Amino acid sequence: MTKTTTKYGPASIDPGEWMWVGNFYQGGSDEGAEVFQDDMRELELQLTKLLNLNPLEHEGDLFQILEDYVERHANNGCASCGAHYAYGSVFFSPVHSHGPELDIIAIGHDCASNLFGLENLAAKQKREVTRLRKVRKTKEKFEAQVATDPELAATFELSFTGNPVDHPKDGTFLQGTGAGIVYDIFHKGSRWGSISEKQADLVKKIAREHAEWQTRKAEKEAERGPVEDVPEGRVEVIGTIISTKWVDNDFGGAFKMLVESDEGHWRVWGTLPAKIDSTLRHMNDEVRDHNWNRTEDFLPGFDFKGSKVRFTAAIEPSKDDKTFGFYSRPTKPELIEAATIQEEE
Repeated sequence: MTKTTTKYGPASIDPGEWMWVGNFYQGGSDEGAEVFQDDMRELELQLTKLLNLNPLEHEGDLFQILEDYVERHANNGCASCGAHYAYGSVFFSPVHSHGPELDIIAIGHDCASNLFGLENLAAKQKREVTRLRKVRKTKEKFEAQVATDPELAATFELSFTGNPVDHPKDGTFLQGTGAGIVYDIFHKGSRWGSISEKQADLVKKIAREHAEWQTRKAEKEAERGPVEDVPEGRVEVIGTIISTKWVDNDFGGAFKMLVESDEGHWRVWGTLPAKIDSTLRHMNDEVRDHNWNRTEDFLPGFDFKGSKVRFTAAIEPSKDDKTFGFYSRPTKPELIEAATIQEEE
């Protein structure tokens, strides 16, 4: 393929004779390269097709293609004015291309905008580069603040390998409300370049509480003893209610309960059977009748912790924890022993 020797300039470029192919960046900014990454990949693909090149020979070689086939002035300057530029656009002319001789020109984004009336073309990306550079400087400022406080840095390390809701529930990362708070403070610091002393203190407090929770958890697990994998299929469950919670759904909602098996100490989560719920409510109401002014601790239907139950249900083990599962379609529910409720004298 022969490269054209035609020279162009502002007066000789007729916008009606040229077609826009794409934008590119040839400066030395990392931000610029990042912003233009997709544009340049698409431009390379279009030029490869347009010039009928072998993709295997030219893959990832955009600037070689431009050097070989794009007419430039003033030592890689704009084909229109000759000035050097970092942000450019490529145009192809079917009018001036004859047989194997294809006319392709590269123009700086200012000339491309003025000549072709396409609003700024690469200038829009240029503004994005400026924004990205500012964002990175702000982030670096925040990182410098964090680096001066090892405890603060360690806390952020506990929280930001992905979104908190995606963290494994093994204590490796912060969990619960605290994880969300730290996550939010981190991103505010990255956005504004710093966080306040109170925010830093709160983050470190959450980390210390997390460490204390891990210690308590380890102690409870040691007290609990070896835990077996939860069985799969339809199983009779005999165990103790660890907690209950109301969960909304499309049909209004239902109480759920977490039960720990007496044998194996595995745990399952599912709907609190109505028979167990009503029995415990009735027992609680009797207690409240004797303690008419009681307003705290055991509220009807909300805290059945410690009661021993029996039921049969279909169990599906959790994908993340073999010692935990979800049960459904419970049958033959039975309250074996209610939790002790302390009555007022």
